[in-house]
Amino acid sequence: WELGDPFTPREKLLPIDVDSLVSLYDGEVQRLDWLVGDVMTKLRDRGLADRTLVVFTADHGQEFMEHGAYTYGHSLHGEVLRVPLILSGPGVASQGEQGVETAVSTLDLASTLAEIAGAPVPPEAGGRSLVAALKGESLEPVPVYSESLYRVPHESKALYQDGYKLIHSVEDGRFELYDLSSDPAEQQDVFVQVPLVAQAMVDALLTWMVHAEQAAEDLPRVAPPAQYDAWSW
Repeated sequence: WELGDPFTPREKLLPIDVDSLVSLYDGEVQRLDWLVGDVMTKLRDRGLADRTLVVFTADHGQEFMEHGAYTYGHSLHGEVLRVPLILSGPGVASQGEQGVETAVSTLDLASTLAEIAGAPVPPEAGGRSLVAALKGESLEPVPVYSESLYRVPHESKALYQDGYKLIHSVEDGRFELYDLSSDPAEQQDVFVQVPLVAQAMVDALLTWMVHAEQAAEDLPRVAPPAQYDAWSW
């Protein structure tokens, strides 16, 4: 924060500043790795490891000037959307390292954990169960939608499908399209170069936005506790 306002472009970080921030973040990751290891060790020591499913994930990634900003919440680029999702414990096919290449969503976690627990999944939960992948089976590729409401009115939506990533800035109506097979860092906008792909993904994203808005309106509303009336999130 002492480097200036991180949410405006008036302060440009030097490469040495970015390197320092990355080093601090690496230290944070190393510390967290040790803490997770400590939890796993305690589960084994208490004889709980064989009946405990451990899920490690995150709600967002971190920006280090890949697209002109740092911290998070400014965009839906890969550095923000790609988060770890690691499951270990009973019901997982391999206790070693077994990766899944098919794109999945954190929205899938509710359905996955409910199925593992033998609990019904509320229809409004969305997502799909990943239990098949935990058993070592393949997953069918499906569209993955994302959105950012963190810095309203800078609302953004995104769609990942068939190796392409579409990002929509709702405020100004702008679209960006990236071919992740050749441009995984999302540096080259190809929206104009592949008009058929672009239009199909725009139609799919706009349809999903209407559906998501209606689903949100249909959710039951619960009044917050009185002690939180003064808070705004």
